[in-house]
Order: sequence, then C-alpha cells, then structure tokens
Amino acid sequence: MIKAFSISIISLILTSGLGPDIDLNASTQVVHIGEVTADIERTGHEVSIKVDGVPSGGELVVTRGSHELSEISNGLYEDNLLQSSSASFYTFSLETPLTSNSDSVLDGKILPSEAGNYVELTIVSAGVPNQSIQSNSAFAATTLPSRTRFRYQTFIPEFDTPAPAVACAPFPDYNSMPIATFLGDNRSWNPDSDSFKTRSDVVVDWSAGGEIVPDFSVGQSTQILEYVYPLGIGNRTIITKKTASSDGLRLVKGVSSTDYVSFHIYSDVTNPFCAKELTRGITYDFAFYVHRDGAFVVKGTLLRVPNHELYTRNNVNTAWRTLFQSTNQGFQCLFEWSFGCDVDKYIQGDLVP
Repeated sequence: MIKAFSISIISLILTSGLGPDIDLNASTQVVHIGEVTADIERTGHEVSIKVDGVPSGGELVVTRGSHELSEISNGLYEDNLLQSSSASFYTFSLETPLTSNSDSVLDGKILPSEAGNYVELTIVSAGVPNQSIQSNSAFAATTLPSRTRFRYQTFIPEFDTPAPAVACAPFPDYNSMPIATFLGDNRSWNPDSDSFKTRSDVVVDWSAGGEIVPDFSVGQSTQILEYVYPLGIGNRTIITKKTASSDGLRLVKGVSSTDYVSFHIYSDVTNPFCAKELTRGITYDFAFYVHRDGAFVVKGTLLRVPNHELYTRNNVNTAWRTLFQSTNQGFQCLFEWSFGCDVDKYIQGDLVP
C-alpha cells in the first residue's frame, strides 16, 4: 500500500479489458468505459458527449489533451474546437470505489478489509475527426516501432540540501549538535543523466508479443554529518554512503499484445538515512495504456518530493519526448504527518490538444 496516497488515490488497479480504442472514421461514436456509455456526436467544430451509467461514488473525467471538459448538465459535456477541420481525441477516465464484490477482492488480490483504500481505474480514448479529413496520432510513426521505452526518474537538482532534522539526522546530545546534509544530483532535467535517486525504465518489446520488461535502479545516497561542539572541543565531519533497496519500485503487468499493452508502476523508496516510521518515501503511482502506433494514455499521482520527470521514445522516434516535469515542493513533505504537501494528479497522452 502506498501510504502517501491516503490524501487521494492509494492505488490504481488496471482493468484487463481492451485498451484505448481510437476510431478515426466516424463523426459519431459510442464509447464504453466499463459499464458507462458515452455517445459522442460532432458537427463541424461542435462536439457533444452524453454519458450514462456512472455508478454511485464513481468519478468520470473527460479530457481533450490537457483541456478538461465541464459537465454542463447531468451527464452532458460539450466542446468547441478551433475549426471544423480539427481532429478531436477524447480521453474518458473513470474511477470507481473498490467494494467487497469487486473482482480484485473476490480473486484474493485485495483483502476485503482494505478495499476502501483502492479505486478501480478504467481509461478509454476515442477519436472523432471530421469525416472529410484524415487524422493521425500526433506521435504515431509511419513505420511501426519494435520497441517503446518509458523512463521515470526522480532527482535532487541541488549540489546538496539540508536533511530533515530528527527524522533523517541523529538527535543532539548534551555536548554536540549534529547537522545533516544530503548530496544532491547537481543537475537539471535530463533523461540521459546517470545521476538520480530512482529510475524506473519500462521497455515494451512489440516484436515479442508486447513483452513488458522493467529495469529499476536506485541511486546512491550520501549523508554529510557535521557534529558541532558548542564548548569548543572542535567540530568533526562524517561522510556516509548508502543505497536504498529497489524493492520499493514495482511493476504490475496488465494486457500484452503485438499492438497494445497496459501496465502500472509505483514507487515507495525511503531514504536509507531516514526513519521509515517517521518519513514517506519517494512516492508515485502511474498506469500506462500504450498502442504500438504511438497513441497512449498515462495517468497517476505523485508526491512532490524530490523532482520527478517522465519521458518516452521508441526505436523509430529516437529523441526523448517529455511527458511531464514536476519540481520539488520541499523535503518537509517527507515527514509522515506534514501538512500542505501536494499529491499531484497527471494525465498525459498522445492526444491532440
């Protein structure tokens, strides 16, 4: 369980149904998001979406790229495109509470007593362009790739940073005051940097039937501990290096095929110099829905400490594409009982804005 997500979503459960379905040959479309039905109708630059069947306690979010549509009346969403020739790709994200009757509970994957800590996430994407135009996914390649890679990294941009007192440093005693500092990664945003706190690489091998191959790494942590003696005995400095376990980086595989895969990564990696019972780890929780032609949806949450960055590329489009970059809100957010720390939600994808 990802304890840092108690503010929002504790975990996302991948649905095992079909992936995002993109149909580029209709100006009307019926989309099924689990048991929910969405009727999409487009006339020129105007789009209306009528949604029916959202379960009690469920939350449906409809987006076009980074633009979230407002529900203007019960189950009705409307959108106005810039021009009648613009393509319109919509993502439907349905979150429903997990109950004791849910499949994941009945299958024994989730304990009934913990069902309330989880939600089930279903994501479907649909494209409704004008019938007179031919639209393509913004990142799709003419030649289909054989390998697609996603890279999620966390890092500390500063050269060094003060360590949270008490939780990540020794207690002062009667004659000394310990001051702890952590070495950072001393860099800016860079998917190819070898300096990071955590790295989650996931490669999809399309030529092997959509095999999903993870590669998890945890960078070394360095603590500089300076003991200050007020009585003038003389200060001393101790430098210690440790590497946290990569067991806190996890992959859950969903669907695998030659043209579509789904998977879920999450992280809960605690600094090896910090007390686990007092601190949160580097925390994020993301679900990926990926088509071989380049269309994908990525949705999840993260605790904003330290910097987070997510990129993707494939063997056809070899340049890294930035999905998001999130700055550190402050190391006080590592405290288990800290206030005012954000658990941010992100939804990204190969959708037309």
